[in-house]
Amino acid sequence: MIGIILASHGNFANGILSSAEMIIGKQKYVDIVNFVDGENLDDLDKKIHSSITKFRDLDDIFILCDIAGGSPFKQSSIISLKYNNVKVVGGINLPILLEIFMNRMSSVDENLSIMKKEFPNTLKEFNLKNNKNNFVEKGI
Repeated sequence: MIGIILASHGNFANGILSSAEMIIGKQKYVDIVNFVDGENLDDLDKKIHSSITKFRDLDDIFILCDIAGGSPFKQSSIISLKYNNVKVVGGINLPILLEIFMNRMSSVDENLSIMKKEFPNTLKEFNLKNNKNNFVEKGI
């Protein structure tokens, strides 16, 4: 099963999870990272690391962020470089989250493939561009 971390500005992650669970039911292995007013990037880093640690026994971890290029996306992308099993995407919305919840037994790569078909041009995936640690936001 995939561990899912919802990372957002403000309390968007709480809201989208609440809506998704109202429709599809309570979900296991989901954590929330809210980047709220008054916090800095160090606070955000600690929250992301803490969430990843909760799911360290799972095969894959998906960090789903509200805005590609925003602070939660950027910090999650940087942190994901330390892990082999963490993928980061930005641009999450309710239909996409529901689709991911319905395919949780599939791998992250299989979920990305589904999203490419179902939601073209909606999400941005974090990928390294080259070995110089430059990165690119890859349209899904």
